[in-house]
Amino acid sequence: MSALSVTVLLSGCSALKSMKKNAGKVEYTVTPQILEVHGGIVKADVTVQYPAKYFKRKVVLTSTPTVKYTGGAKEMKKIGVQGEKVRGNYKVIPYKAGGTFSFTDQVPYSKEMQVSEFVAEILGTQGIKSLVIDNVKLADGVIATSQLVKVSPKTMTAADQYVRITEDAIEGQIMYLINRDEVRKSELKGESLNQLRADMAAAKENERIEIKNAQVLAYASPDGALDYNTKLAGKRTDSGEKVFLKDLKEANIYDGTKNDFLQLLTTPEDWDGFKKMMEESSIKDKELILRVLQMYPDPAVREREIKNIAAAYDEIKDQILPQLRRSRLRLNLNKIGLSDAEIKDLGASNPSVLKLEEVLRAASLYEGNVARQISILESAVKSYPDCWRAKNNLAAAYLQTGRLNDAEAALTAAAKIKNDPMVANNFGALYLLKGDVAKAEESLNAAGSAQAVNYNLGLVKTMQGKYADALSKFGNINDVNVALAKLLSKQDDAALSTLNNLSADDALVAYLKAVVGARKGNNDLVFSNLRIAVKNADLKANAKKDLEFVKLFNDATFKTIVQ
Repeated sequence: MSALSVTVLLSGCSALKSMKKNAGKVEYTVTPQILEVHGGIVKADVTVQYPAKYFKRKVVLTSTPTVKYTGGAKEMKKIGVQGEKVRGNYKVIPYKAGGTFSFTDQVPYSKEMQVSEFVAEILGTQGIKSLVIDNVKLADGVIATSQLVKVSPKTMTAADQYVRITEDAIEGQIMYLINRDEVRKSELKGESLNQLRADMAAAKENERIEIKNAQVLAYASPDGALDYNTKLAGKRTDSGEKVFLKDLKEANIYDGTKNDFLQLLTTPEDWDGFKKMMEESSIKDKELILRVLQMYPDPAVREREIKNIAAAYDEIKDQILPQLRRSRLRLNLNKIGLSDAEIKDLGASNPSVLKLEEVLRAASLYEGNVARQISILESAVKSYPDCWRAKNNLAAAYLQTGRLNDAEAALTAAAKIKNDPMVANNFGALYLLKGDVAKAEESLNAAGSAQAVNYNLGLVKTMQGKYADALSKFGNINDVNVALAKLLSKQDDAALSTLNNLSADDALVAYLKAVVGARKGNNDLVFSNLRIAVKNADLKANAKKDLEFVKLFNDATFKTIVQ
């Protein structure tokens, strides 16, 4: 038995040593040859080719492929293969024919992995004996071009609804007796015309009021014959015109020479006024009368049917019809609000005096001056706490300055008032800036399909490594992130075309052009753009270790540029 054990041990050592000695004959193919990070993940596809008569029948090989970098390592799952006479669950490699073994795995990326090696220590085991068969460098790593996403999400601000010029009117009324067109002295001295005269004088003196025109609108009540009422309404137009013309001249508004300034409008039977007053009245049978108006368009039939409702008609004669015997004297105006220059000045000096739409406009007039916008919008939120637009716009301004916690508080407050798609988009922008891509996507999916939303979803898809989806969301815009998505999807020429439409002085634009140059072997394109890119300290540091430029690491010009 002792002799047999020794024989087995020697046999095991011999098999393992043989495999160690011939380990160089094993071929490893790794895709990609230099590891890359996409969507925050470093993935490797590895195929191992074992030659004929290499893999001993009683041996098991195991390994835990690892990405090693300065200060740490990240392990993939343990893998194994076995010989034909091993009882186990690993893939069997025949001794005579040899065979292949493939595996795919991934590890999460961290920036330290940009300078790393993908290695595997191959451990052979036979019975109780073990031996390190080989230490294999499978690949270098990691190309981290996908980490160059410029996280600059687009925010959305709610527009103000400020209207500088609004239409308005002031008016007074002359009331007439039944079937009469004379203007009584009591009407000339009455409260309605006196108030009109006062309002006209005030309008004349107000520099923010533009007087457009004047109108006399004369009516007859819808009782009696239509022909008679037509003549009566016309006479009331004439008498109203005389009164109004006199008052307009005395107010120095109209001297009677401008033909189209004073307009004369006549309504023989004021059925619209009748209907409105009936709706507002408390007359017992008003619903029945309103149905009559709806059923019978003919004025004579209407009058007859209404008179048939005897009890109601008595109330109509007392409460409704007298109010329809009138001439309305109207002065049409334009009210002129603050100019943009005035709003902008007040926004800077005293935003609390501005009305809601004015203060929102004031903030928009300071585009490019985010500090001023924040000051104005903080005042708006204080003065108008129930306005979601002010809170949303303030959050957008906070996001531009990196005040993420303040932005989140403002957006949360805005959403409590109205969870508008703009708010959802800005939440998405907030989460992108915080690095929470999953929450960003969730918010953006609820934000509709505005261009800003789609752009931000393009950022999300780029950061997830879904470049075709990203380009679909980006659409036809020219942007450095669009160029990056094209570059990451191996569309080098398309990426360069996009980059050529952007500012040549932009450091990131220049850096990506240099990457395209390196991929194409165009050193002039690399060097000319790297000289611009390295003005950015972070990009300069990145270039020194970026494996996109690995073929140039020993090039004197490259070294001079990045040192």
